[in-house]
Order: sequence, then C-alpha cells, then structure tokens
Amino acid sequence: MQANPPRMQKLRILVFFLPIYFSSLLTGLQFGDFRVFNHNQVLAVGSNISPLAAGELDLVSDRMEKLLKKYRFNGSIVISFKGYQIYSNTVGLADFTRKDSLTTNAPFQLASVSKSFTAMSIMILKERGLLNFDDTVQSHIPEFPYDKITIRHLLNHTSGLPNYIYLAEKYWPKDVDMSNEDMMELLVRHKQPLYFKPGSRFDYSNTGYAVLALLVERESGISFGDFVRTNIFEPLGMFHTFTHNPGRLDTLAVQVKGYHYPARRGNEYPSDPVNHVLGDKSVYSTAEDLALYDRAWVSPLLVSDSTLQEAYTKSVLNNKREVNYGFGWRFKVVEGKDVVFHNGLWHGFTSTITRFVDSDLTVIVLTNTSSKVGYIVSDVARTFDGILL
Repeated sequence: MQANPPRMQKLRILVFFLPIYFSSLLTGLQFGDFRVFNHNQVLAVGSNISPLAAGELDLVSDRMEKLLKKYRFNGSIVISFKGYQIYSNTVGLADFTRKDSLTTNAPFQLASVSKSFTAMSIMILKERGLLNFDDTVQSHIPEFPYDKITIRHLLNHTSGLPNYIYLAEKYWPKDVDMSNEDMMELLVRHKQPLYFKPGSRFDYSNTGYAVLALLVERESGISFGDFVRTNIFEPLGMFHTFTHNPGRLDTLAVQVKGYHYPARRGNEYPSDPVNHVLGDKSVYSTAEDLALYDRAWVSPLLVSDSTLQEAYTKSVLNNKREVNYGFGWRFKVVEGKDVVFHNGLWHGFTSTITRFVDSDLTVIVLTNTSSKVGYIVSDVARTFDGILL
C-alpha cells in the first residue's frame, strides 16, 4: 500500500484544522479552547480514505460474519483501522420479550467502559486548572471520610476504598434511586475501614470512580451527566450517547434490555437503585458513537498529548511496582500485540473498547446477553494477525 504523498498529507491536515480555526474566530474562542467537531473532522484524525482495498474489506467482512455466527452474536460491533470503519454490524434482539430487533442507533449500557469518560472528565478539569491529579480528595469533597487518598489513587484503583455497592445492598432501600451524593452520604455515615493503605495495592474500585464523578460535579458546578454531554458527547458528535436517565430511556424507539445468559424471556435483569450512580458505569452509547470517541484517545481533540500520555502511564505502587492500569484504561498483550482496553459487565450488558496500539486497530463490542467479549476480541486478533495487525 502506498503512503499518501506529502502534498496530500498537508491537504488533509488543512481540511481538518481550517474549520476549527474559522469556527473559533466566529465564536470568539481561542484556538485550543473547547470546540465542537463534526463527524468527518473527528474521523480525519485517522483516515478519511479506506486504508484497505475493496477486496481486503470483503475479506474482513467475510471473516467477521463467520466469527459472529460462531458466537451466536447478539449485539453491535465496529472495527476501525487507522480511524476508518472497516467493519460494522448490529444483529439480534434488544428485547427478548417484545422481540424488538437491535438497531445501529440503539444505545447499550456500557458498564465499566464508562470509567474512561470519568477519567477524561477529570483530565479536562485538570487542564482547566481546577484540580491536580495528586490533590487529596478531601480538598475537593471536604466530607470525604479518608484523608490520605488522592485523585490519582482513585484513577489508578489504588485507593483501598470499600465497595459502595455492598453498602447499598445492606443499607439502601431497594425501591429508591441512589445518586452520587447519596453514595457519599453512605460512605460518611457507615465509614468502613480501608482495604489497604492507599497506594500499596491495586484493587479494582467502582467506588473510586463514583467518587470521581461526584468530584466532577463539585468542581464544575453542573451534574456529571451535563458535564460529559457538553464536554465530550456533543463536541465529538456522539448524539446517541447519554448517562443513565429513565426519562431518556423511555423515549427511545428501541430500548435495549440486559439479560442473564442464556438470553431469553424471563431472564431480564430488574431495575437496580445503583444504576443512577454515575462514574463507574451507566453511560449509554452505540458502537458507532464509540468509534468517534476512540479518536479522542489517540489525538489531542479534548486534552493535550501530554495529558493523554499520563492516562496511558502504568500506575506505580508505593513499593515502585507497576500495575497495568492508567486513567480509565487497562494494558495487556494479545497475540503478541500491545493493547489498551477496558471491558464492562453490568446486569447482562458486556462491552469492550480494545485498541491494538501499534496498528491503530480498534475493536468495539457491545452486547446485552452476558457474552464474553474478550473471547471475541481475541478471535478478531487471531483472524487478522498478519493482515491488519
């Protein structure tokens, strides 16, 4: 495959930046301030022209169809290569009782993939001078009952915080929705001992990311849902993405329900009061929207390159040992390739954004049937090893 000639590369750069520049003049924004991109501008960070020939695209499609049949796939999948969507498919049912079919624009609960949005929100606030990663949480949320925990500890899952979901199960009414403020009140009222000294161990913590979402609300002065909408979703053109909102869900033409495995009538998960706690989960989105979002993590669309690099830096414990987690992202090796990823699992919804770093291949999988999305990603890697990877 021939590289684009220098003149064409310069033209693509101009096509990308000129609309932003003139938009900033019209709105009074300084270049580098927050701006709204359109779909093509976001994808221009990668490739506006397919990096694969027609025959190669057909090969990808044929192999993916066989792979999805193997898994009896029910959900939505997008594969992007260098910013260009080389495969997209949505198959199966959104509601096994009503027999509603899934559609491309039907949003899924992202579960823990939501954590990267929380991390990005914190990074945006840091660049606006409203916080530093090594600030104590108490300096932003005074009633927070643990004085040695920093924002970085929360981002890296090294805080040792107890699990708020256990507290909710024990002390919170089953028929009352819980907010992040309610979650904080539970932590304060039923102060539990930390699992370990902050920074001494890695322990995956939903509580930490729920606290981060509350911190975003305290520092921005608006709800977490409004913050991510105005600072992430809308600027990137993610118009089918939102945080948990029963009113919004009820207006959807197709509402995706989460199911125990095997997915069938009667296996739907019931409503849960902690669905309303944000930061650790409860962003709803589509695979197409997430393909746009992925571009904001490979280029400085929302925050600077230096801040992105901090997000991709492994956390370091007090004993200097590294942990394969940064800010809202995990790190691993799949089929010999370096991977940045995050999976999610919550009440039947499973999800992943997995990016093969060196080849800039991103696999986005969303399902509502408790499927093991990691197996699908591993099969994609094996299928296209030597072709795309």
